[in-house]
Amino acid sequence: MTTSSKSVISQLKPVRKLAANLQIYDQVRQAIMGGQFRPGDILRTRQVAEALNVSQMPVREAFHRLVAEQALENRPNRTIGLPTLTPIEFQELTEIRVQLEGLAAQKAALSITEKERNRIRAIQAKLETLTAQSGRSAYLDFNRKFHFAIYEASRSENLVRLIDQLWLRVGPLLNWSASRRENILGSRECHRAAIAALDKGDAVAARDAIVKDIEDAAAIVRGEMVEEIEASSKAGTA
Repeated sequence: MTTSSKSVISQLKPVRKLAANLQIYDQVRQAIMGGQFRPGDILRTRQVAEALNVSQMPVREAFHRLVAEQALENRPNRTIGLPTLTPIEFQELTEIRVQLEGLAAQKAALSITEKERNRIRAIQAKLETLTAQSGRSAYLDFNRKFHFAIYEASRSENLVRLIDQLWLRVGPLLNWSASRRENILGSRECHRAAIAALDKGDAVAARDAIVKDIEDAAAIVRGEMVEEIEASSKAGTA
């Protein structure tokens, strides 16, 4: 298990109630979607069980469910880890996200309530108070809450469910975009533009703001992926 995955697991809350496998599933799933784990991280059943004060059985059950969702994958030697996407796979997922999340924002602009707008503003206000000292985990958590608060206002459960599955696949890669100050500042402007569009009921502007936010972050991630591949290639030939 890598240092980063050990750190995340140590922060999970002990499970003491019934349906432990569902609670473990939910906690690990949220950590994956929130970018707290990194691509390639290995999760060991025994260590997760000890951290959560449960037996290994519910951990295995939760892991098997996450494997079925492609959030985790079976590895050699009976280990389980996070998948490592190729740049082409990531690009395809980004193209799908643009279509679905853009549509959700568009629909939200036409159906959002004042209570939902206030919630979105509150999330963004909190997001803008976060600093480098707050950590990427906090930033990614509130960034996800911001996006899904908009998507849930679309009144389309099926659409939100599909978007949720996409975030589960790309979540571990979002660490890269959250590490760049220029992306954080650019994302802030996109979020403000989305809020303004929602306030006006402007579906086209809401879609454009969300699409730009996705594409800007994806460009950084793709660049980092290519650099990592090139560095590995050079190391292999050295």
